[in-house]
Amino acid sequence: MKTLFKAKWILPKGNVVIENGGLLVENNLILDVLTSKGLETLELKDFQIKDYGNSIITPGFINLHTHLQYTEIGKKKSKKLGNRLKRLILKFKKLIIFKGKQKSFTSWIVDLIIEYLCWSAEERIESFKSGLNKILLSGTTCVAQLSAEEMYFEILNSSPIKSYIFFETYADSEKSAEENFIKLKEKYEKLNKKCLKSTYLGISPHSFYNAHKKLWEKISQYASQNNILIHAHFAESQEELDWIKTGVSEINKLHKFVGFNHLIPSETGLDPVSYLKTFDLAYKNVILAHINQLKDEEINELATLQTSIAHCPRSNLLLHKKTVDINKLIKLFPSSVGLGTDSLYSNYDLNIINEARNVFNSGVDLFTVLDMLTINSAKILGIEDFTGSLEKEKDADFLIFKLEENEDFNDFIKKEFPDHVFITGLQVVKDKKLVLDCS
Repeated sequence: MKTLFKAKWILPKGNVVIENGGLLVENNLILDVLTSKGLETLELKDFQIKDYGNSIITPGFINLHTHLQYTEIGKKKSKKLGNRLKRLILKFKKLIIFKGKQKSFTSWIVDLIIEYLCWSAEERIESFKSGLNKILLSGTTCVAQLSAEEMYFEILNSSPIKSYIFFETYADSEKSAEENFIKLKEKYEKLNKKCLKSTYLGISPHSFYNAHKKLWEKISQYASQNNILIHAHFAESQEELDWIKTGVSEINKLHKFVGFNHLIPSETGLDPVSYLKTFDLAYKNVILAHINQLKDEEINELATLQTSIAHCPRSNLLLHKKTVDINKLIKLFPSSVGLGTDSLYSNYDLNIINEARNVFNSGVDLFTVLDMLTINSAKILGIEDFTGSLEKEKDADFLIFKLEENEDFNDFIKKEFPDHVFITGLQVVKDKKLVLDCS
C-alpha cells in the first residue's frame, strides 16, 4: 500500500524547501514529493496517511568515514585470555619509548592495536554492533566503513542500512605488497558476488605510511580497471608529515611495534601532496580522510587532483587540536566534501549531526551543510541515483525531526537526534528508539 508522510517542512535536496507537503512512498521507493497544491489533487482514501505535523523531513544522512569496530575500545574489560595477551604486548611496547608528556598520535594508535588484539571475535562483533546502533539513532542511513575483517561485511550485508565497505590493507615491502594484494583481490571478488542491493565494496590502503608504494600501485591499477573506489587516511598527523619528509618520526616506532621492517618513504624531502603526486593514481576515484595537517597552498594543489574529502572535524580537533578550514574546502571541492565521525575511540560520539553542527557553527550555509550530509556524499560514493535526496524513484531513506512551536526548517541542525528514521521504506527508529534490529 502507498503511504503518504506529511510534515510542515520537507527539505528534499539542495536549497529546496516545501511547506505543508508530503512524501509519497510505496514499498521501498519514493513515488513523489508533493507540494501543498500537489496534495490537493490526491484521492487521500487511496493512501495510508502518516501526518507528523510540525516536523521536518530530510534525506537520510551519510557517514563518509568511520571504523565501527572500535566503538567499545577503552570502555570494557578484556577477557582473561585478553589480559594475558595484553601483558605480553605491553611488555613489548616498553621497548618502544614514546617521549613527551602529551600522548602522541603514534602512541594512541599502538594503544588502540593493543586493545583490539586482546579482544575475541565475539567482543569485536559486539563492539561493531554497538557502533552500528549508535549511528542509526543519529540518522545515518548509509555508512562508509573501513576495516580489514570479513565478519563485518556479513553484518552490514544483512542489515537494511546502506553500506560502503572499504577493506583495509597494509604492506611494508614489495614482497608483502604482492602477497597482501593477492589476498585482498580474492576477498574483494569473493564478497562482491555476495553483495545485496544496499552493499557496496571499496578498497582502503590504510595510509601512505602503512602501505608500500608497490601495494598502492597494484591497488590503483586494479581499481581503475574495475571502477573501484579507494579510501585512505592522509595528512592526519605531524608524525606522518615528518615521516614523509625525512623518513624518520615516531611512525618508525609504530612500524617496529607491528613488525614492519622495510617501509620507508619512496621519496623524501616532500610535502604530503607532492608525495601523493608521486603515486600514479586515478585521483578522481580516491577519497582522502582528515587532511587536517595540510597548509593552504597544499590544499590548493590537492584540489587540482580532484580527489574527494571525508571531513572529520571533531576527530581532528580531539586528536590533533586542529582541523581544516571548511569554508576553504567547500570553495575548492564544491561538491566533493562529505562528513565522517571516524571511530568512537577518536571522537566524543558517533553522531553525524554533531559533525554537521560543527561545520554550521564555522559559518557554512545550512543547505550546504545538508548537501554535505546527503547528496554530496552520495555522489562521492557513486550512489546518488539511489539515495542522497528525496526524489522520484529513489530509495525511501529519510528522517523526521519534530519541532517546537517556535521552530522552523532551519532548526533541524540544533537537534541531537531525529525522532524517526526510515531506510528503504523500513522504519528502523521510532521516537528515538531502535525498532528494527539492523545488526
